[in-house]
Amino acid sequence: MTTIASVLLRVNPPRLPEVRDALARMPGLEVHAFTEDGRVVLVIEDAPGASATDTYQGLHGIDGVLSAFLAYQYCDETPLQEQPA
Repeated sequence: MTTIASVLLRVNPPRLPEVRDALARMPGLEVHAFTEDGRVVLVIEDAPGASATDTYQGLHGIDGVLSAFLAYQYCDETPLQEQPA
């Protein structure tokens, strides 16, 4: 199964550097935008050894993250590498 999700984070602005470092270590996560007032736009995909759901749930445990809003989620039963081009 393939899962792709778009997530909006709200981060305590003074904690933004630590949150940015924590996000960089999370599997299947790509940051698309940061603002200085603490808004962050992410895309999460399934990754080897980590589902998009697990990664999303992990966002709530990062110090400095005030909220995580799941804006969009797509699931497909066909693994990404097997989908036709």
